Amino acid sequence: NAGAQTFTVTLGTSSCTFPVTVAAPATIDYFPRTVNSNWSYELDDVATDSLLLKVINNTVTAGGNTYQTFMETFDASGVPPFDTSGYYRKAANDYYQWSNLVDYLYFDAPQWQSWIFLKDNQPVGTSWYSSTGGFTGSVGGTPAVIRIKYTILQKDVSVSVTTSTGTVNYPNTISVEEKYELQSGPLWLPLDATFGYYINYYSRNIGQVKLEYFDGTGGVTPTNVLKLRRKFIL
Repeated sequence: NAGAQTFTVTLGTSSCTFPVTVAAPATIDYFPRTVNSNWSYELDDVATDSLLLKVINNTVTAGGNTYQTFMETFDASGVPPFDTSGYYRKAANDYYQWSNLVDYLYFDAPQWQSWIFLKDNQPVGTSWYSSTGGFTGSVGGTPAVIRIKYTILQKDVSVSVTTSTGTVNYPNTISVEEKYELQSGPLWLPLDATFGYYINYYSRNIGQVKLEYFDGTGGVTPTNVLKLRRKFIL
């Protein structure tokens, strides 16, 4: 426990006490959600093609859990204006998002779901799913059951990010692969060719520092890259 702790030492019939001040554990948060924190990103190394993300003082409650609201805009001047980017929370070492599958998986009808997108205490190679049984809906009028598979590719490594403002090295970074699967009978088929896939990079007490999108054609070079240019975390 943090704070002043008293210890007793006994030798034979004699004893004494002494205090030891114990520091609070260091903060570990790979996706900060503190109000007014904000991040600026650069898309595909184009200095004028940017994304501004911020946390506002607004929450939503779903399934008995409270999620912090994130807002985004592609122009810091406010044109277009900020719009909702997503809703997030953390429980122990798991990070959850609450999203509409119309936006996330292109479902035809609105369907709000919550799932874990990051685990900060698992070793490389760990995989998990947004929902073991998948999300049921329809895409373009075709019934479908789709799930998201996450896999930790790297754990607490240093990642170098270069933007128009220079190069920054981010230690203690976790990279997570995000892929999509379609249920077909007893099998789950990859949707790389349809949706492509992502690799997300999260740095301790900083947040997401890079996002790579691969279009699913099999290339080893990402099709698009979003890189952190500036951060302000409260």
